[in-house]
Amino acid sequence: MNTMRLLLCMLFVVTISPVAAKPTDIYLVIYTTHDGHTGHVGLAVDNYTIVVRDTVINHVKTTCNDTVRTLSLTYFDLWGPAEIRWDEHADNLASRYFTLPRSSSEPRITADYFLSRGLPHSYDYPCDALVRLRTSPTLDARLKEIAAGIQVERPYFNSREYNCTDFVLLCLNRLLHTNLEAKEYIPFTWSSTPNEFYKTVVAQLPVQIMKAAGDEVGKSFVQERIINSVLFNQSTHHEKTND
Repeated sequence: MNTMRLLLCMLFVVTISPVAAKPTDIYLVIYTTHDGHTGHVGLAVDNYTIVVRDTVINHVKTTCNDTVRTLSLTYFDLWGPAEIRWDEHADNLASRYFTLPRSSSEPRITADYFLSRGLPHSYDYPCDALVRLRTSPTLDARLKEIAAGIQVERPYFNSREYNCTDFVLLCLNRLLHTNLEAKEYIPFTWSSTPNEFYKTVVAQLPVQIMKAAGDEVGKSFVQERIINSVLFNQSTHHEKTND
């Protein structure tokens, strides 16, 4: 385990709440860039509730608070406009942020949902990779605050400088006080991509791989998205309408 991974493990231990908190998780949901598909990155956070229970300490009856998982997740991601012209990829465009579910009437989101069904508002097929990062209720609550704050702070989408991968990286870096990057060269500048994101978090964070990415994760965005979009006759967007 390298130094960064060790320090992050220590961070997760010392930030656990004193109310008998049980570890919770962050899930990083990845659709890799392959066969002409752009790919996507999102993140999900465990939800939990505080349960008050009676207990006996030194023969004295008292109450304590337990942090209990609800077995559901809150999911965050960023999208640009449904259609982006070739000459707009360096422009700041209207953003579409999602925090799901938006109400109790919408489908319950779990890790198995990503693995078996995809995203509730977009790709309707299983994710290409899913990794889990052990956290604490305190960190999870903080991450939700960070994600909500960024949506207000950055009300735009930029394919080259602030895309879905950049949003998730910014959330993680602010939460963990890291400087993770996931850029690769796409003529004529460097941009964050899903494939580089997967390789970065697996190498630098103490994650558990729930579903490993395929061999395509080692290939470049230029090959898998630009060249293969012609070979596989793929359009720029592959998600179902998300609104």
